[in-house]
Amino acid sequence: MIIRGVPFLSPTSQDVLGWGADYGPLTLNGQWWRMFASMFLHFGIIHLVFNMLVLANIGIFMESLSGRVSYLVLYFVAGLGGDAASLFWHPTTVSAGASGAIFGLYGGLLGFLLRHRHAIPPETLKPLSKGALTFVGYNILFGLRPGVDMAAHVGGLLTGFVLGVFLVPAPSQQRTSRYSQT
Repeated sequence: MIIRGVPFLSPTSQDVLGWGADYGPLTLNGQWWRMFASMFLHFGIIHLVFNMLVLANIGIFMESLSGRVSYLVLYFVAGLGGDAASLFWHPTTVSAGASGAIFGLYGGLLGFLLRHRHAIPPETLKPLSKGALTFVGYNILFGLRPGVDMAAHVGGLLTGFVLGVFLVPAPSQQRTSRYSQT
């Protein structure tokens, strides 16, 4: 995108729309691929770096908890759930970013903990809680600005929660001891 002249600090909605951002009039009229592609586009380098830092925090943990296939299902279905919520709530907003999928990972963890409350030691959950609070706080603070897609965040969180209840299996005793070392 940068090679093609898209500003790396703050591209416009029109800039990311040309690369596959989610936008109701296009997505709902046959360009369904935008729901998937938009998870890989971001509104600038700061948006991308922040999402990747948070993804490194929760993503590695959730992959080790759920397994590679379940993790990928959780990530992508939560991202699509966030996109669907965005399309429903405000179909004429241009939407892009991994935030819905990342919120889905936190939702998946919450869903998992609902069923398996004591499966993860508190000392393992503490750094994840700090990362979650930072991520949620940042998104609430910046989500109050016009143009930020809070519907995608909530949709991803709820989709991830439902999947976490049913998709992520209880860890074996051997896996649990591995988590306590991370």
